[in-house]
Amino acid sequence: MNLHYLFLNQKKKKFCVCNAAEWTKTTDTDEKYREYIERKNSIKIMKLQDAKAAENNPKMIYGSFDLQAVLTLPFSGDCQIYYKRKLSLFNFTIFDSIKQGTCFLWDETNGKKGSSEIGTCLLNYISSISPKVEHVVLYADTCGGQNRNQNILACLIFATNNCKYIENKNLKKLNPKFMESGHSYLEVDKKLNKEIVQNRNKSRNREKVN
Repeated sequence: MNLHYLFLNQKKKKFCVCNAAEWTKTTDTDEKYREYIERKNSIKIMKLQDAKAAENNPKMIYGSFDLQAVLTLPFSGDCQIYYKRKLSLFNFTIFDSIKQGTCFLWDETNGKKGSSEIGTCLLNYISSISPKVEHVVLYADTCGGQNRNQNILACLIFATNNCKYIENKNLKKLNPKFMESGHSYLEVDKKLNKEIVQNRNKSRNREKVN
């Protein structure tokens, strides 16, 4: 018997502006679409420039952060456990130009997944960086409830104006930057996906052995 396998490349998700312009075939005439593409390309170029600048400057850190999809505990393939009420676990990760990943874990009994919790994680991260660092650039997606809101900006302004409280008296600039919706090319997402796949494979291998 001859078996033929077909492997398909997973398509990237497209934002509604892209879809609307393609469906109506107005990608060449739609002004809103053109402005959207310009913003997408602009922030992408800016991101590459910041990453390159951080490589040659020990006083600068370039990083990206994101909240992973909600994890549920306990994790098991047993059908009886699958339908039971589980505990929600949140994992907020920052991956920076020092090739260092920092994870903050908490469950639903200790907090939610809003801007207050994200701001607390960011303050803890900024407090942990080297005192030699003067400039920090952080990229994130445009999730309004977690990343791009007044609470996060107030938190970062506090960190910049009150360096003595975060144990980094040399910090002078802290720039939050947000990718265009639907086009978040972030290192932290790639790192999380890689770790998830590796851990999933390890779990499957253990199940086969047992």
